[in-house]
Amino acid sequence: MIGRSGSVRVSYSAMLILLAAVVSLSCSCSADDPNMIEHLQFTVVDSLLEPVFPVPGAAMQFCPPAGFSPLPDTLLAQFRAQLYAQTPPDTRRTDIFQVFLHATHRAAVLVSLAEDLSISADPSGFVADYQQSLIETYGPNQVVSGDYLVNDVQVKNYLVSDSAHVRFQLLCLAASPPAMEVQYVVPKESYRRLLRSLESSIGTIELVKQGR
Repeated sequence: MIGRSGSVRVSYSAMLILLAAVVSLSCSCSADDPNMIEHLQFTVVDSLLEPVFPVPGAAMQFCPPAGFSPLPDTLLAQFRAQLYAQTPPDTRRTDIFQVFLHATHRAAVLVSLAEDLSISADPSGFVADYQQSLIETYGPNQVVSGDYLVNDVQVKNYLVSDSAHVRFQLLCLAASPPAMEVQYVVPKESYRRLLRSLESSIGTIELVKQGR
């Protein structure tokens, strides 16, 4: 299990103002190099986490927040079938790998794979389409984006807020595809209660070491 702690100067402070929340992060990067991606160190509390969940296709793993349980295989299959029935195959960009639900707070964590996306390759224009889709769905003032590193995983983070939910949508990129997408979807009334466990979970995203 990964243990992290620290406090931060965060580049996307507008996100924190929008949600009236303070997330303890630690950032170490060179301010002299505008092309350098910030390396964020999140506060990780082991007691706020479920066991490590590996995502073999993406060679990554993370710990879901505490209290989030995976869908049984039969329900996951039904969920995927219903979702894909609404999405034409030629427009489908990700493949749902697992869904975790928190029954009390009616929150969810969705894990998907983007098959042709990596740090250096985006042949289908996935990232641009992804961001544009969020803007068209929620409006440009409701989408805040930023790039950072978590445990050497390059993350494109999209924070989306609407009248009912807060969504952290993370594209986690490795040197070779596929990329892992993790979506944290939380009702606004539960956001403050779950904030620390969400932060802990994001802080555990990492590459699976060879031989592990």
